[in-house]
Amino acid sequence: MVLGGKRDLPVLGGRRLKAAFDPISEDPPTDDDVRWSDKLFNYMQGASPQETQAEQQKRSTVMAEITELFRAWVASVCESKGVPHELAIKAGGQVLTSGSYRLGINEKGMDIDTICVAPQPVTREDFFGSLQAILEDHDSVENLR
Repeated sequence: MVLGGKRDLPVLGGRRLKAAFDPISEDPPTDDDVRWSDKLFNYMQGASPQETQAEQQKRSTVMAEITELFRAWVASVCESKGVPHELAIKAGGQVLTSGSYRLGINEKGMDIDTICVAPQPVTREDFFGSLQAILEDHDSVENLR
């Protein structure tokens, strides 16, 4: 998109993203472009059905629950290793998304790839020990890998 003679690039994390390549054309789509785009869209609807708004909202809710569970676990592990309660609560922990979910490809039944980032007192052994056990016992967790 061109605004005021300058291309309007998206912003991510407060930084303006730069295009990897210049566009082939900035002209508006032709009637053929629109027809082919519609044909591709209709094909993709059958070949790769997308989630409904309700299903997308459920995924957002699940991510919020996972983040809450992870942060509580991080605080618990930090406290068990002698970190004072006030600091353990503030230790945080982040749950980041990657893969198709992060790209906004919302096919029905797709998984949510996550990356969990914990502060230094939390080890890989903690992650694959106590957190894995918590997730395995959680009623709504499926296909834990």
